Amino acid sequence: MSLARSRRVVVGSCGDDAAARLVARALLMSGREVVFIGGDQSIEQVARTVVSEDAAAVVLDGSVDDLGRLAARLEEAGVGHVTTSVVDLSDANAAGVTDPTVGMSDPTPHRTA
Repeated sequence: MSLARSRRVVVGSCGDDAAARLVARALLMSGREVVFIGGDQSIEQVARTVVSEDAAAVVLDGSVDDLGRLAARLEEAGVGHVTTSVVDLSDANAAGVTDPTVGMSDPTPHRTA
C-alpha cells in the first residue's frame, strides 16, 4: 500500500453535508488527503468514488443504515478492506449546535494533492 493511498479518505454525505464538511476540515488539518464529494450523494456514487480514488477510508455523513449499505456495496466491488465510518450531527443539533461552520474562515474543504 502506498503512502498516498494510506492517507486518502473520501468524505461525503447522503443528505446535507454539514457534518461531512467538519470531518473533512479536521482530516485536512491532520494532514490526510481528502476527497470531498459533498452532499446528496447516493450510496452508489460514494462507493464508485472510493473505488476510483483508491481510498483507504470513507467517512459518510448519514445513518447507520446508510453505512451498512455502503459497506455491502464496497464488499461487492472487491474493496471490503476500506475503513468505513459514519458521522451524524443529530446529537450536536440536540445540544444546540445550529451552524457547525461558525468560526471557520472557509468551511468548504478542498482536495489536496
